[in-house]
Amino acid sequence: MLQLSRTAVLVLLLGWGVVLVTSIWWLAPGNDDAFYLFQVVSFLEHGSFAYPFFGEWHDVYTNLPAFPAAQGLFFALWEGLGLPFNVYSHRAFVIACVAALLLAAVLLLRRSAPSGGPAMSWTAPGLLLIALGATPFPIDVLYQRPEAFGLLSLTVGMLCYVAGSESARPRSWHLGAGLALGAALMSHPNVGIVAASTAVILAAELMWRRRFADVGAAALGAMVPVGLGAAYFLAAGASGLEQLLDHTETREPGFAAGARMLVGYVVQVFVSPSVATLFRAAPFAFLTALLAATVILAGVRMAQIAAGQKFVAAENAIYGLLAGTILLLLLSGDSRIQVYTVASFGIVLAGAALAGNALAAKAGGAEPGAVGRPQEAAR
Repeated sequence: MLQLSRTAVLVLLLGWGVVLVTSIWWLAPGNDDAFYLFQVVSFLEHGSFAYPFFGEWHDVYTNLPAFPAAQGLFFALWEGLGLPFNVYSHRAFVIACVAALLLAAVLLLRRSAPSGGPAMSWTAPGLLLIALGATPFPIDVLYQRPEAFGLLSLTVGMLCYVAGSESARPRSWHLGAGLALGAALMSHPNVGIVAASTAVILAAELMWRRRFADVGAAALGAMVPVGLGAAYFLAAGASGLEQLLDHTETREPGFAAGARMLVGYVVQVFVSPSVATLFRAAPFAFLTALLAATVILAGVRMAQIAAGQKFVAAENAIYGLLAGTILLLLLSGDSRIQVYTVASFGIVLAGAALAGNALAAKAGGAEPGAVGRPQEAAR
């Protein structure tokens, strides 16, 4: 029986920490680094998100504003503390987001820990930290891009939802969930698709329990980042919207391009299994296998729920995340690596939760749905 201890999880977190910190020296610049870094410089010097063209700063509206706003505020505080903003520190915000994302994911899995004994509650976090490193997630997540911030916001939103479902005063937690999910929506369209799907499923569960005030609190929270983002584009007038639309038109068309590329990599592994092909295709083929296994586990779990077994708040978040990830792969019009940064995290987190649940139920003889805190398990 597979079982991972707290020590194993701490060692895995330490390993991820070493990778994150040393990436300052070994990670080469990325294609998008200059664009997002100039937005930081513009925010620090001019209070806007601009880009230099021929010696003059021009406001740009080709990306959603949550990430540059958060990163700009981070480095404003960074410089306020007397710390330098230079080649060694320019990834500090992204590194902090990835570190916080891993910790938040571990906490979410711990909050949804099965009741198969204290040791088993560390198995799902351990599986997450192991499997995530073998997917396309590490390929692009440390570059100057919004995915890490968006996924962190999404995970914090799910954590707030779970905490609200367990709390005697849930409204403030659901307000926080709305704020975090709204920030995820305004970070990047790839994350936004997953966040929107997750939010719809969580809201539907709250409405099913007639917790309409909690849904209202979450909607109110989401309106803050979404409203600020809308105001950002509205303030620019027609030119800002034109920039955004022109930028979206440059994306490659095609339905389910993300899913089709995953299938293509699996085919390559079997058709032309050279060292070069395996090196390039292995993370994507592994992600495809994980997706298939996770969908099977989710189907088995849903059948158990339909048969009358208990289910809990954390499971709703997991199913919302998995549904949103599949939707992203089906709706993605291109197969850029950033699609798989988001998809890898969603698939691995959902798979780790479902696998940990099943393993604990088998080890302890508990119902798979009897997870989380006692007051949460009984409806």
